[in-house]
Amino acid sequence: MDELLRTIDRVRSELETYREHRLNERRTRTIIIDPILGSLGWSVRDLKQVDEEYPTVDGKSVDYALLVNGAVALLVEAKPLADPLADVKAITQVVGYATNDGVAYCILTNGIKWQVYCSMEQCPAPDKLMFEVSLDPSATTDSALPQLAERMWSFSREGVLKRALDGIRERTFVDGRVRTALDALMRSAPRAFLNLVTKQMDDPSLSDQRVKDAIARVWARGPGEAPPTPRIAPPPPLVAATPRPGPQPPPSTDAAATSNATLETWIMDALRALGGAGELSALLRRIAATHGSVMTPADEAVRGGRGQSPTEKVWEYRARWMITNLRRAGLVKPVTRRGYVELVAGADADDLKGRYRAKRAEAATKAWQGMRLRAFDESHHTQGKPDSVLALYRRLDEACHAFRPGEVEKQYLKQVISYRVGKQVFCQVHLLKSGLKVWLKLRYADLQTPPPFARDVSTVGHWGSGDLELAVATPGELEAATPLIRLSLGP
Repeated sequence: MDELLRTIDRVRSELETYREHRLNERRTRTIIIDPILGSLGWSVRDLKQVDEEYPTVDGKSVDYALLVNGAVALLVEAKPLADPLADVKAITQVVGYATNDGVAYCILTNGIKWQVYCSMEQCPAPDKLMFEVSLDPSATTDSALPQLAERMWSFSREGVLKRALDGIRERTFVDGRVRTALDALMRSAPRAFLNLVTKQMDDPSLSDQRVKDAIARVWARGPGEAPPTPRIAPPPPLVAATPRPGPQPPPSTDAAATSNATLETWIMDALRALGGAGELSALLRRIAATHGSVMTPADEAVRGGRGQSPTEKVWEYRARWMITNLRRAGLVKPVTRRGYVELVAGADADDLKGRYRAKRAEAATKAWQGMRLRAFDESHHTQGKPDSVLALYRRLDEACHAFRPGEVEKQYLKQVISYRVGKQVFCQVHLLKSGLKVWLKLRYADLQTPPPFARDVSTVGHWGSGDLELAVATPGELEAATPLIRLSLGP
């Protein structure tokens, strides 16, 4: 931890110099990211700990794969120092790499900001953010450095071995969902819950409505807090904290708590209140002023009182997406300049459901028809692949046809080449520049001695059909994989 603190202190002291030199991605990695990873126990010179330019299943590469006992524990994608890390496409890309490779956690960093995502959560990629830390002196005071280093230590080699990120994932996602569910339960207690509370109090004189109101008041104050001191005048209603300058999030610490339909209605109402047009920042401030604004203590700690917190980023991303939906529905005018939103004259939010759903259905039908009409061939898969990979593919192709001569059919799909007998698909292969990815309809748990290049993909996303994935890179591995391919075909 002391070495990490010294490295952070050095980076903070030299940050302005780094910015003046406008470090590109390569220099950002060499000057900032590599030393920080080293301070966290990941030596970039140790091939057993760090695999640079790690190849992904789609033939691309990630800047760092952090290894524990030969298995990838974390993926790290680096960006230039000046990159704000706000590009949804970049976030989706690194999270997609982790999801496809079955890696639970990934990091997007420009050396100063470190954003940690959990790829396994079932939500849009930007919503998978677990936490963000910033080494910028303007965002974090010197007194907060130990807490910042402790948070970064969760993705150190020691922290990964102790599964520290698993605990943060539980507190971030599971606790958030439970909090949302409890909040809905407490603010509008159902009959069964009221009966339990009434029975526990053993006071039949209290009406259900009084108990229900009391539950909502107690929950709003927080468990264990004393009720407010009685006064002659009624207490003022609970209000949100004073809004800070800049865009404000709508009223929830959980971005999933407000539905898309509700957010679309808020945007339409806010645009009308602004006279039919306005900047996105003004639009979000209007929504916050109308519906309130709440930020979690965790957001405040990471945010350091400046810039955007993770929660605010999620809300701005969702607002932009909903505005795009409204634009497609014909309720918001096309873009004239960045960040400016203008309502179509006479637009009615009641039109949204029918008009937008009809347009989406039409677009989906055209996309599906295009997919059905598009024909793929072998060159779609083999173009640009090394001779060594093509030789592996030819040998696998010969082996598959030899199992049932004259019966095996081959089909070229967008991502895979599929082998089948009748309606039974028994093998699917995807060609990479580093080898072959092969998917078989076998269960990993049923294999007595699975080869080292096999893995269970029953719980992770993958292109091929089947729960067993083989990463074949050499003729020897293909020879070892052939009996498994035959087993997948069956008797």
